[in-house]
Formats: sequence, C-alpha cells, structure tokens
Amino acid sequence: MEPMYCICYGRFRFPSQSAILRANCPTFLESVGPSRLPQIPLLPLDSLGLWQPGGNASLRENPGEAYMKLKVKKLEPDAHIPTRAKPGDSGLDLRLYVDRTGAARQIGILPGETVRVRTGIAIELPRRTAFSEMAIGYIRCGYEAQVRGRSGLTSKGIIACGGIGTVDNGYRGEIGVTLYNSSRDMIFFNHGDRIAQLVVCPVVYPEAVEVDELSETERGTDGFGSTGV
Repeated sequence: MEPMYCICYGRFRFPSQSAILRANCPTFLESVGPSRLPQIPLLPLDSLGLWQPGGNASLRENPGEAYMKLKVKKLEPDAHIPTRAKPGDSGLDLRLYVDRTGAARQIGILPGETVRVRTGIAIELPRRTAFSEMAIGYIRCGYEAQVRGRSGLTSKGIIACGGIGTVDNGYRGEIGVTLYNSSRDMIFFNHGDRIAQLVVCPVVYPEAVEVDELSETERGTDGFGSTGV
C-alpha cells in the first residue's frame, strides 16, 4: 500500500484532524500528490503513528484510529502504564516502581537528599520525519518526551528532575525519575504513587553550521538583566 500523506499548511504546522481526513480520501490524494504540488509540504502519516498500513476503515467512522500512539513496554509485570487523570491533561502520570524487597514496598527521601527512582517502563516515541518547506528547505521534526514535576509534590518540597528531564527519541531504556527533597521532613512514597508526569512534545532538528557573522537584531548581545527586573 502506498503511504498516506497529509498537507501541512503555512510555514510549520502539525497535521490537523481535517487534513488527516482529507488525506485518507484516495481521490484527494490523486489530485494533490507530491508530484502535482511539490511546493506544499507533505508529511507521511505512518511516520507520526497516525496511520497503520492495511487499515481501510474510515477515520470519520473510527476517529480513534487517527490518534498518535505512544508505545509503552512494561519492564516489570506489576509496573504501571502512564495514564492521564483527565482527558485534557497535558501530562501522563508516571508512577513509582519499588522492587519486592520486603513486605512494605516503600521508599523514604531524607531532607536535602536526591534519589533516582524507577518507573518500571520504557517507551517508544513516534519516529523523526523530514518534510519540505519552501522558505528554508527541509525541516527534520519529531518528538521528545519531557519528565516534569507534579504541582502537588512540588508544593510539598519534592522537585522532579531539577524541574524538567528530557527523554530522547531514540532512547529505549527505563524511564527514571530524579527526586529531590527540599523540605525539612522525610517524605515517603509507596509503590504505584504518582511521582512525575510525562509530556510528549514536538521538536525540530536543525543542522548546526559554523558561520563568520550573525544577523543583526535590535537586542544584539544584551544578555542577563538587559531588560530590567
């Protein structure tokens, strides 16, 4: 089966549901194929995890088929798959995995102590993709995952990953979380407690090139504190 495409309008935009629906229509594909409109960026749907080859069901009838998939592998049988507390939440809750070393599957973090804890899972993000853009050539884009703290824990003095941690697209190891106890009390966590949140974000991969000069701007080289407090 030929790969399915969606059109990315404007300078840079991720595919919308409407574009996906139209790209699923063979007549539409035939009329706006890459050879007909080379100046319009076309992004393969299967590269984003939005299209499964062989799936002929209409996306209008089964809109769930168009949802991007985050693959999660349990490294331990009783690890927890990340979930959202509410449908509109940005982050998926990461839960603590504690080895079965005793009756109480619990850890304690002393005041001022930093520990790295387990989640018992690994993930596979949608793969990177290159697509064309008229003004600046090819853009290589993709996805990263960010491990962020939870506001409820932060208010208690627990800081996750120094504020934010990055999971690279090609990483296939266990997701670990660094927790720092900034409070004056020892704080305990049990197996399965929510310790952080995982947010999947788009990212671009520009090629770094050495140049002799940079373009001039109004701000120029003014740095820290240049705009006042």
